[in-house]
Amino acid sequence: MYQQEISMRGLTRGQVLEIRRAHLASNLSLSFSRTPTGPLCVLSREGAYLYDHHDNGTCTPILDCVNNVAHVGHSHPRLARVALAQLQAVNTNTRYMHPTRVAYARKLTATFPSPLREEGVVFFVNSGSEANDLALRIARCHAGGSRETIVLGSAYHGHTESLIEISPYKYQGKGGFHPPAYVHQVSAPDMYRG
Repeated sequence: MYQQEISMRGLTRGQVLEIRRAHLASNLSLSFSRTPTGPLCVLSREGAYLYDHHDNGTCTPILDCVNNVAHVGHSHPRLARVALAQLQAVNTNTRYMHPTRVAYARKLTATFPSPLREEGVVFFVNSGSEANDLALRIARCHAGGSRETIVLGSAYHGHTESLIEISPYKYQGKGGFHPPAYVHQVSAPDMYRG
């Protein structure tokens, strides 16, 4: 097992939890907080596993079925090397030209169906929230400013203000408000029941 040497900075799990409660917003979820050992204290991860570190220096591997890593896993050595090389080389801001960015845009638009293949453009963004917020703004502009929006039940769109107000997981959740009148929720299709 790959074990990255990471320090608890002289803190116990209980102290980490106490500091978290004092300095992080209380509405941030904390996974596994109701388990007998308390919430996970993850200092290392590899492949499909998170490692829950304990005060006695041991750790417990936890199969990660919650985070968004199933496609490549945690700490993949090749991806870490490639990511580091890109971080050292590429300016991610689109206000400056860079050959890698335009080459990727051209390669990506080549996969689009016609007429987008010939006429399509791309926006590079840093998160799903930013992508969805931009898509919502573009759709509203295309619809002549109409705010009418159809969403799927239990949908998650992101954490910008415009996305929270249209996301059922937020407005139906604890402390949520009813959706605006222009948000229309439909059931997700069920390929087995029709």
